[in-house]
Amino acid sequence: MSTEPEDNPRIPQPIRVGGGFMFVYAALTVAFAGAAAWLIIMRDAPLSSPQVAVSGLGALWFALRTAMSFSSRR
Repeated sequence: MSTEPEDNPRIPQPIRVGGGFMFVYAALTVAFAGAAAWLIIMRDAPLSSPQVAVSGLGALWFALRTAMSFSSRR
């Protein structure tokens, strides 16, 4: 019988994407900012409309997430 030693248990390791999430956050930042700009410029939506507010807050949120991803804790 072959068994693994008890002093060396297998510990699950986190999945490393390799910077993929930083690209996704940056792309979502551009998408939300573009949606807010399109609503304001092309559709003449007021800044206080819910669509513009949600798009703007989404762009701000993902911009902060992108900045946090670039500043690693290493």
